[in-house]
Amino acid sequence: MLLGAVNHNEIEEDIFRQLKTIAKEGDPIMKEAMDKWEDLSRDPKARFEYESHLKAVLDDMAAVREAEKRYEKAIKKGLEEGIEKGIEQGISQGISQGLEQGKRENARAIAIKLLDIGMNLEKILEITGLEKADIEKV
Repeated sequence: MLLGAVNHNEIEEDIFRQLKTIAKEGDPIMKEAMDKWEDLSRDPKARFEYESHLKAVLDDMAAVREAEKRYEKAIKKGLEEGIEKGIEQGISQGISQGLEQGKRENARAIAIKLLDIGMNLEKILEITGLEKADIEKV
């Protein structure tokens, strides 16, 4: 029988037994459907067509599952790469900002020393590259 071509679990077998019982108890539509199912099951050509169709359905399901797995993997990879790139950019920006801040602090320290020895403010601005407001904060 065609249902035999599919792997059953106990629930499916129980449902099949119940359908057979309904057909035997006199439901003419169910009996006719079960008889046709049995006839088709005995016909090698019909069985082959059924099994071919079943294989195609299962292949399609497997292809969908594979596509879903690939999609999930691609999303995960994209997120990981995005996070990695963001971290790299953050580190790079942090280093640049740190270097720039260090240069400004060094220039201020030099400006303080030059002011202490009495150098002209305009000359200090020229040497350090600072602006007047930077030195006035010092």
